Amino acid sequence: ESDKATLEVPSTAAGNARDLVHAEVTGRALADGAAFTARAGTSVRFSGNESEVAASIDKKAMADAVAQLATVENIRAMALRDKGDVEGAKKVLLGNEAYLQKNALELGSDALRKLDAYNRQDRQNLDAADWSAARKQMKDAQYQIQQAQGMEIDKAEGRRAVLPAKEKP
Repeated sequence: ESDKATLEVPSTAAGNARDLVHAEVTGRALADGAAFTARAGTSVRFSGNESEVAASIDKKAMADAVAQLATVENIRAMALRDKGDVEGAKKVLLGNEAYLQKNALELGSDALRKLDAYNRQDRQNLDAADWSAARKQMKDAQYQIQQAQGMEIDKAEGRRAVLPAKEKP
């Protein structure tokens, strides 16, 4: 059984769609007090054609979700290391590396490749004499990634940084 998050949706016949989520928010604009309502929702469409399924994947959204799940695993590894379980933390980060590499390849994501490199660096730093400095770097990166949906992960001046994703022309 996988320790990654899954969403199970009852199946239906190929070609049919099923609504998943609907949200509605009402409020008043701060600037002028005008009332507003915002609505959003998402659904899934079923297909028996593997190439159609593969072509319909939003690779950017999927890469963002993979980054979020990988960050959860990174947090779990840090908690294990904090408890003194260095080997357990290494095992979690090794699994995370495999997960990131697989998805980086499948999704063609440079951001996931970079996150994999950071994850590898974190694994190598678990034995660091200065664990508190390595831990702080991990914690900062975790926070940035958790807050950065739709952002691109990059490295700046030897520090981890989250930079706005480049807009497509």
